[in-house]
Amino acid sequence: MNPETPLTIFELRALSPTALDFLLEADPGREDSPDDRPGAKSSETVGLVGKSLDNPTPETKKSRLGDLASENLGDENRGPKNPPPAVNSTLPGNPRGADSAGGASDAAAAITWPEVLGRRALPDELAPRLAGVHAEGDFAFLFFSGDVDLGPFLESRPDLSLRQVHRLRYDQWQDGAGSPALAAGPLRLEQVFSAGASSSLSSPRPSPRPSPRPSPPGAPEPLLIDPGLAFGFGGHPTTMACLEFLLRLYRPGTLAAPTPETALDLGCGTGVLALAAARLGARRVLGVDHSHLAVDAARHNVRLNGLEARVSVRRGLAQDLAGEPADLVMANIPLFVLTDLTALGAFAGRGHLIVSGLLPEEGETFLEGLGAGVSFKIMDR
Repeated sequence: MNPETPLTIFELRALSPTALDFLLEADPGREDSPDDRPGAKSSETVGLVGKSLDNPTPETKKSRLGDLASENLGDENRGPKNPPPAVNSTLPGNPRGADSAGGASDAAAAITWPEVLGRRALPDELAPRLAGVHAEGDFAFLFFSGDVDLGPFLESRPDLSLRQVHRLRYDQWQDGAGSPALAAGPLRLEQVFSAGASSSLSSPRPSPRPSPRPSPPGAPEPLLIDPGLAFGFGGHPTTMACLEFLLRLYRPGTLAAPTPETALDLGCGTGVLALAAARLGARRVLGVDHSHLAVDAARHNVRLNGLEARVSVRRGLAQDLAGEPADLVMANIPLFVLTDLTALGAFAGRGHLIVSGLLPEEGETFLEGLGAGVSFKIMDR
């Protein structure tokens, strides 16, 4: 999506239990979760790096709460960003998995995204301009490219209430759009705006590989990031802190044990951390997110970077998918989700853990709860 693309965003509220069915009608490719609690991403974070003292098999977790990288030897401004569906997932190569990014068996082909459903219900003049939908609980956010009037459609839908209308450019919605490439150690994150991605987020989205800007002599190939309407090019402080911890994990000589070969990215967003882990050396990475907009963007970015053989992206709740085997777990997610994961024993037996996005007091709360079931030595924060 071009940084100067104009957007019109409508915030709608359902006035009846079935008002949003035109966006969320049931289909065999999606399981909707009753848990639709919104999670807010904080810009103020606490950083933590720890090492567990129990000594089981290595596994690690990444989340959106504080910045916590650990080595486990033991066991509204923009509206809500966590839609409801949940599915099972596996890492690439696991015979249980059919949802690898870009593969012929990609489960996305069986899912009817809300954008597709919405276009069927909208008038002909509006349908092609529907760029994205985020539905959560009784609310829905409809993103249109260009200046759009939804008045006539809403007049025919008394079961929908218009809460707000936002008219802005894409670079105002997506902070950092159009800025120079970001550097994190040997990694370079470069923004791309793929043709066709500005007005159609169908499933799966076409992913022509654009030509990156020329790299300096000897520089590594950049990671190409096109976030679509999901969160982030990778420049958010919580993401950058996670990247720093990832670089430490994969820096030669940092760990006595081998570097993580498998990784699980919970709350993967546009896939920045999952892609970075694969680029740094992880052989198999699974990214998980609750938002179909994030999943669409992350799968798109996997294809852009040619990492289909290493990175898989699944749509689902972190609580449902946190049991997937992985040496490294990254989590950039809200505290209530981390609390649920701790209660489920999701961090026991992990080798390395990176957590980001928590307020300082939330980081302390998380560590206190974590200590009840898993022993960690904090390596950095």
